[in-house]
Amino acid sequence: MSMELNDAIMPDEEIQQTSETAEIDQGDATQEAQTTPQETTQAAEQETVQEKQEKQDKLFRQADVDRIVQERLARERQKYENNPYLKYLQEKAQRLGITVEQLIENDRKWEEQQQIQKLVQQNIPPEFAKEMLENRKFREMYQAEQQRRQQEETRRQIFMEFIQTYPDVKADQIPQEVWQMTFQQGYPLTAAYAIWENKQLKQQMQTIQANQKNAETSTGAAKNVDKVQGKDPFEIGFDSV
Repeated sequence: MSMELNDAIMPDEEIQQTSETAEIDQGDATQEAQTTPQETTQAAEQETVQEKQEKQDKLFRQADVDRIVQERLARERQKYENNPYLKYLQEKAQRLGITVEQLIENDRKWEEQQQIQKLVQQNIPPEFAKEMLENRKFREMYQAEQQRRQQEETRRQIFMEFIQTYPDVKADQIPQEVWQMTFQQGYPLTAAYAIWENKQLKQQMQTIQANQKNAETSTGAAKNVDKVQGKDPFEIGFDSV
């Protein structure tokens, strides 16, 4: 029994070695546990950076579209400010001592009153005539708003189509000729730019062909000079007779 007890008792050296081995295994496991979350965090950070870059690119493109729309609206506003009819309204409002807005509002009320009078002359009670006029006015305002939104959406679609077709072309790189074709002649922006681009390519090809032709002409003249210079003076004299 004492021998079994002695065998069961582990020497101190073996106990120490076993303890050190356990600590090493535990340290490796801890290191693996620490490394894995770090790698996961780095991968997540890389994905986050990529997502931020993609969002930034989208925002940049949308900012281009918004800026183009605002520039277009500013040009339209300036065109109307320089309109002689608007200048006339400003002068008339100034003579009456009111603003242009008040002048337009007074004119609108006068027209409404005239329309009500026409309806009353058709045996329609004044209150019903006024209600009919209000409904008509609301319908016209609604249709005008729908038309404005549709035009705005059409412009945005035109710009987005251009960005998808020519992603490397910035808004400030679009020539004025292209804008004129788009807003004055009714060409889509992508089609107008393609027409301008083809025109530029044709001009470049014509320039290259002209340069090649000039180079060939110069080479032929040089060869003829060499032939003449290579002749004997007596031969040149006989040839000239």
